[in-house]
Amino acid sequence: MPATTELKRMEFYKFVNNIPRIPILFIRKDKKVFFTEKVILDTGANVFAITKDVFEFLSKADYNIKEIKRKAETGGGEVKFYEIDDVSFVIGFKDDNVMYEHEKVYYSPTAVNVSAGVNPIFADFTVLVDFPNKIILEPRIK
Repeated sequence: MPATTELKRMEFYKFVNNIPRIPILFIRKDKKVFFTEKVILDTGANVFAITKDVFEFLSKADYNIKEIKRKAETGGGEVKFYEIDDVSFVIGFKDDNVMYEHEKVYYSPTAVNVSAGVNPIFADFTVLVDFPNKIILEPRIK
């Protein structure tokens, strides 16, 4: 799904162990929120994958969670994963953010970072990593 707010240029300044990170706020259906900066930009991922703590947060609300029968191939080998429909999240801080609603996210018990993949991040933004200074998300002209 496309972003539900206007795409805008955003800059972030977080590197952990030389890995660029972006902030994301997950918004549950009951409006409770979960913030994490354990989010990596992953050009090799087709989807948005979440960690156990985010999965546990989301699973306390009324989501359709289904186990995917086939395993996904990752850098760490094949893993079992689950699909969660209708998830909302915000990338960024305060007024400098973009909101996504009704997204599918995926959970694998082996995930150690939230992985922001091609859909939707790289589909909506050109990503520039100016190591070690900043990460820039520039909206794509469509």
